[in-house]
Amino acid sequence: MKGTVVSAWLNSAKDLYGEPLVAKAMKEVNWEKDKIIKPTEDIDEQVPYKIIEYIAKDQNTTTGQVWQEIGQKNINSFFNLYPSYFQQKNLYSFLRSMDDIHAIITEKVPGATPPRLIMEVVSSHQATIKYISKRKMFDYFIGLIKGASDFFNETIEVETQNKEEDSITIKITFSEQIHYIKKYSLNKILSFGFIKSYEAKSAILSTAVTAAVAYPLQLLLPQNLFIPSLLISFFIINLASSKLLNRPLKDVINSLDSMLDKNYYTSTELKTGDQHEKLQTMVNDYKVSLVKDLIGFKGIADEMNSFGSTLTGISNDMDQTSSEISDVVEQVAEGAINQAEETESSVAILSDNIVSLREIVDKENQSKELLEGVVKDINRGYNDVVNTTENIQKIVSQFATLKENSDKLEQQAGDITEIVETVTSISEQTNLLALNASIEAARAGEQGKGFSVVAEEIRKLAEESKSAALSINDNLNTFSERIFAIVEDIESQFGILKEESGKLNSVADSNKKATESISSVTQAIIEMIDQLTLETDSISNIYEKIESLAAIAEENSASSQEVSANVNQYTDRIKDMSQNIKEFKKLTGEFKQDLEKHQI
Repeated sequence: MKGTVVSAWLNSAKDLYGEPLVAKAMKEVNWEKDKIIKPTEDIDEQVPYKIIEYIAKDQNTTTGQVWQEIGQKNINSFFNLYPSYFQQKNLYSFLRSMDDIHAIITEKVPGATPPRLIMEVVSSHQATIKYISKRKMFDYFIGLIKGASDFFNETIEVETQNKEEDSITIKITFSEQIHYIKKYSLNKILSFGFIKSYEAKSAILSTAVTAAVAYPLQLLLPQNLFIPSLLISFFIINLASSKLLNRPLKDVINSLDSMLDKNYYTSTELKTGDQHEKLQTMVNDYKVSLVKDLIGFKGIADEMNSFGSTLTGISNDMDQTSSEISDVVEQVAEGAINQAEETESSVAILSDNIVSLREIVDKENQSKELLEGVVKDINRGYNDVVNTTENIQKIVSQFATLKENSDKLEQQAGDITEIVETVTSISEQTNLLALNASIEAARAGEQGKGFSVVAEEIRKLAEESKSAALSINDNLNTFSERIFAIVEDIESQFGILKEESGKLNSVADSNKKATESISSVTQAIIEMIDQLTLETDSISNIYEKIESLAAIAEENSASSQEVSANVNQYTDRIKDMSQNIKEFKKLTGEFKQDLEKHQI
């Protein structure tokens, strides 16, 4: 089953039952609601059957009724596809051409197997149609008949005469006469069942009438008038019999005249039993053959008209597109010229930049060497600071020892002061004892005189000891005060030295971090300088490529100008083609109008 008819069924179903229901039915057969069906696509017959069954179930009706309604609606769909096929005089001529239309469609769509519609005229107002379909779509066929009746606005009566497994025969009674049968009894009588020659019939009739007239003339007329009268009678009888037997020729001529008037829908059948009947049959057969060809021509005209419309749309789009392309190509050509000029300018600028960049790189390399020397000096300075810090730490340690010794010296001075005080105390006591001894010696008189001298000497010695002790004490106090002052100075300097040592340690640590940072930055700068050197080399390579691009840009500029000229020529030809397509469309329309004059 081809996609064309399935697509027409679905469109009719959507108009009849709504798109939502048809979408649900399509979903049941795993079809998307917006599925695109190609005209020549082969579709499994069960798919549309299942869709119709789903719709019938939803509408609470039979599938036969749904097929009839779709068939009735499909007439309009087919009219939109092939309007020329519907340009017929009446319903009879349309139905008569249906089998030919199906044959044409079969030739156009490979693999299509449309049904046969064989029509046979049975009376002036009646005809039978045998519908042969392997798919047994008889209800759909009945719907098509009703739809065609509505389209041509004719009232008909449909009666089913015979129904077989793959065919159905119906009899249609038309409201207008569809077939004319003219019987000429005299011609039939003179045939005697076997004479088919008009000439023989004319001779028989003339001879019989002449014989019937000759005898009365012989009796009634004189001998001298008999022969002339007989000849005149024979002439008149031959003329009359010829005219009488040749009456069917007028019908044949009328049929030919109707064909000259492009009227092929009338059908006249003669019953004469001679050449007239055969001639009319040949005319009718030629009408049928011509109508078949005209149907094909009309179908071709529809396709040509549709193709012309499509070509017109395409040519208009091509015309517009070619104009846009022409504008774009001109812009591209101008851009290519500008690009070539700008590329040359850029090459010159880039060349200067590369020279400047190389100078910068050379200076950077020199600066790199200086920077490396500075970093070495900084590292040496850092090492010196570290050494100085270590030496100061040693001095601080020595100052701590000196402070301890000063404290001990101050303590020993205190101890000496205590000894001096003891000596002074002993001297005072000795002096007091010497004084007491002198007194006791004076009491003793001469016996105590020697003791008195010793006592005096002891007293003097005590006085001198006391004086020396006091002098020592004074000197020792002065010394102690100086030692105390020195100790305080040492403590003060020790604190300052310790504090400065801590600061120097902090400075050394900071200097270490700064040195490490400077080393890192220096290394990064050195790497950047190395990278800059590489980039400079890369830019030099790019410069060489840009020089090549500049040459290519010049070639592109020339090519773009050439392409622009070709596109302009192409655009002019497209405009000529568009004009020719319009002429083709006009000729197709005229051809279609000429075909419409042929009433089939």
